[in-house]
Amino acid sequence: MHNSCYLIANDTMAQAQALKWCRNAGGYLAAVTSQEEFDAHFLHTGGQYLWIDGTDVVTEGQWLLQTGELLTYTGFVAPQPNGGTAQNCISMNINVGARLCSRNDTGVLCEQDIYY
Repeated sequence: MHNSCYLIANDTMAQAQALKWCRNAGGYLAAVTSQEEFDAHFLHTGGQYLWIDGTDVVTEGQWLLQTGELLTYTGFVAPQPNGGTAQNCISMNINVGARLCSRNDTGVLCEQDIYY
């Protein structure tokens, strides 16, 4: 059985740096897979922009997690995602939206598995 713990990096960085930052911290970009999970993260993050897991760089409009699994919950609020092929990464703040992966003004939400 396992649970997760979460780590927030307030330092801002691009999405590629965020992936490395999480790996160096022993985790990975947090996968937000339900409205309930989004609400819990929002409660603790105060609505700041944070990179989370998900990209549609392989196929436009098909959002995948780092594991290769299809992300079925995105929490996108209209008009998101509206960046076409330019915005291939996901961040959260008061909602979830697609962003340019190279934006370096975004914090990071990492997830670590805890096994017991």
